[in-house]
Amino acid sequence: MPPQPQPTTLRELAERGCLPDHQAMDQPTLTWITEHRPAEATRLASGAEAVPDRPVLLVPEEGWFTTRQAANGIHGVRHNARVCLLAGLLAQHHHLEPEQTTALCLAAAVHDCRRDNDRADLEHGQRAAAWLARHHPAVTTAFGLDLTSEQVTAACTAIGGSPRSVDTDRYAASSTLSTVCCS
Repeated sequence: MPPQPQPTTLRELAERGCLPDHQAMDQPTLTWITEHRPAEATRLASGAEAVPDRPVLLVPEEGWFTTRQAANGIHGVRHNARVCLLAGLLAQHHHLEPEQTTALCLAAAVHDCRRDNDRADLEHGQRAAAWLARHHPAVTTAFGLDLTSEQVTAACTAIGGSPRSVDTDRYAASSTLSTVCCS
């Protein structure tokens, strides 16, 4: 029996159940996704519905990720920016208050920054929430945001579960943030 050819695309790897820890999107997989997108998504992509307001787009810095490989993988910088954009659009659609929208978009922009790999990493959200709690002054400055401690708490909650009350001054000095931000 001749040997099976090695899968060369992310889609082929997924079909065989052998995704690597770190994954990068490839053109054949993107083409397959486009060709198999649901009809509703195709209608929306054609511009049938206008976006009412310019959505929030926060692009995380590569250095915020655990490794450069993670920053450039499928759960990296571009993914987090897309999730932020989608979160902003959903917030508009559901008429969230601006403060809620900002916290949600912040959470979306950094939700995978502490991911160890692109496969199963069940605790990455808690690590990202703790990381955001510790680094929120630098993160919000990089994004040009001025957030209250309640907004930082909301962002940590959205990422990693239900934190205890957030004291942003304490976060800046604390080295045990995971116990403060994540239950």
